[in-house]
Amino acid sequence: MRILILFFIILIPLGILFLCFIYPIWALIHCATSQSRSNRFKATWIVLMILIWPLGSFIYGLFSSNKKLFKWLSVVGISSIILMFLVLSNMSNLERTELTNLSARIQSMETSELSQEDIIRLKESLAVLRDELKLSIRSWGKNSKASALLREFKVISEDNKITQSEFGEWMSAFKSRDVWTRCPLRLR
Repeated sequence: MRILILFFIILIPLGILFLCFIYPIWALIHCATSQSRSNRFKATWIVLMILIWPLGSFIYGLFSSNKKLFKWLSVVGISSIILMFLVLSNMSNLERTELTNLSARIQSMETSELSQEDIIRLKESLAVLRDELKLSIRSWGKNSKASALLREFKVISEDNKITQSEFGEWMSAFKSRDVWTRCPLRLR
């Protein structure tokens, strides 16, 4: 178990660091110092590698380098990018599904302290969060905030009851989600 924890805590971040920073610099140096390439060829690849960092270095390693190590690292890098995209996409879809289920569950919860208008606002806010959880590179920060709000709503609704004070705290957190800092949200 400790080896698995070590793997996730140390090796994965080191691998990401290597693939995003060290490998691209190594590929740039390899391309620039290659004796068998013309200057135009080198300049084209160097500009490409800089413009689409680190993907350009993976493309260079896969299609232009003669070294097997570069080809292998390029396959690992491209595979890692695809895997990370699939995992993040799946997480977002699971959270959106969970929000839909939570929204439907509100009807069966004890909400006697809330007015009908409050229940409608609660459902609408959950629908907004569901829409915000659509995977997008540009909105990753907003996705993490929406995920934090989802976790907090799950905590509030664990007892199958939403009080007026819980509703007020959650709605104020929902309204201020665009100005959060990276610290975790705690309502209780």
